[in-house]
Amino acid sequence: MYALNTKTMAVSEYTGSISSMAVLDNRVFGVDTGLKELTGADDDGTDIAAYTQTGKMDMGDGSIKRYPRLYLGGTSSNGLSITVTTEEKGVVNNNAYSAAAWTGNLHERVVKLARGPSSRHVQVKVANIDGGTMTLEQTDLLVNGVTRRI
Repeated sequence: MYALNTKTMAVSEYTGSISSMAVLDNRVFGVDTGLKELTGADDDGTDIAAYTQTGKMDMGDGSIKRYPRLYLGGTSSNGLSITVTTEEKGVVNNNAYSAAAWTGNLHERVVKLARGPSSRHVQVKVANIDGGTMTLEQTDLLVNGVTRRI
């Protein structure tokens, strides 16, 4: 089931037996075989996997670019798993990185992306680890141009 946040236009996907959802007085309810309130930090004892992912981005131009750093602003109780996907000469590269846990006030983390994957397009996925909580207020990708064009 998909849900759309009409204020931010963010789409969420929910899996399992829930067929409908509603928010009433800041409480979230779901319908499977009956109406039940959705609460807690897990799903009946199972960690909740969560991630956010960009679409493929070319940053407004057709040139090859390097992506040496990712800046994340937020918090994370168990750290984050980051996947940066690029494509070069028809080969898709999924580069995996991690960011250590950070809690309390919102902080910025810098993730160094190897020697900077290069590609015209880039896609970034940020996921929680072992069902940990995460709050992302900001994601910035450092982009360095390369002189050759495709």
